[in-house]
Amino acid sequence: MMALGSIAIVLILLVWFPWYTGELQAKAQKRFWVASTYPESVVLRIYGDRLICGGLDGTKLDGSFFVVRLDDEPRPVLTLTEIDTLQAPRD
Repeated sequence: MMALGSIAIVLILLVWFPWYTGELQAKAQKRFWVASTYPESVVLRIYGDRLICGGLDGTKLDGSFFVVRLDDEPRPVLTLTEIDTLQAPRD
């Protein structure tokens, strides 16, 4: 019975530790790609030729999310921008 408890603790740590370190890295990130879209947007994730963007209002996400294709016309210009702390929208 003791071994089962030890295995459970190890499994919990194996799931929790990568999640926690990823969260710390995300909170420490200061530089983001900002796309030349209207409204101004920050790139949250890149999948191939598609950018998952969030509308940007200063240093806050405004709650809107959309997909931008890199082969769209006019092509979006990406600028690496330092944003002190990117804040999620509050409901």
